[in-house]
Amino acid sequence: MDFPEKVSFTITNTCNLRCQMCGQWSKEGYIKKRNRSCRQELKLEDWKRLVDEIAGHKIDFFLIRGGEPFLFPGIIELLEHIHSKGILISVDTNGTVLKKYVKDLVRIGDIHLTISVDGPEEIHDYVRSVKGSFQKIKENIALLRQLEKTVEKILAHQFVLQLVLIPIKDLAKCRTLQKVF
Repeated sequence: MDFPEKVSFTITNTCNLRCQMCGQWSKEGYIKKRNRSCRQELKLEDWKRLVDEIAGHKIDFFLIRGGEPFLFPGIIELLEHIHSKGILISVDTNGTVLKKYVKDLVRIGDIHLTISVDGPEEIHDYVRSVKGSFQKIKENIALLRQLEKTVEKILAHQFVLQLVLIPIKDLAKCRTLQKVF
């Protein structure tokens, strides 16, 4: 059997948001239901060892996800380790805690960020159950773009618009998001 070309690591279940549709933390989520085994996490050294083992199989792509991956202690060291193996990296993030890591992300380079947005500010904050989360994403992306200009490196950004809980009457408001991001 051939080894897969792409690998996905869920490095943490920890998250700072409580998204209504989340399979982990929503009312019906497996973590919210107090499943203790889902709260245990591998340590950074374990993830690095797994990267080393997998890299030997000529993997060309790692997806890092969570919870919120940027709440994992050692996330930058893990990204650097994966990058040192010449493997493309994509990180699924809610985008709210990027400020602390933007300089490192730009320095490392060649990282693809996927940030989920649920609609205009009031809808996004409602779906994510945390007021101000949309504004944090907006500020963090602006900071990221500013730093990219100073080092002439550009990270790939992708914004995923999830139309999970947007009333049909509000869909037209979503067109304005391209001006925001």
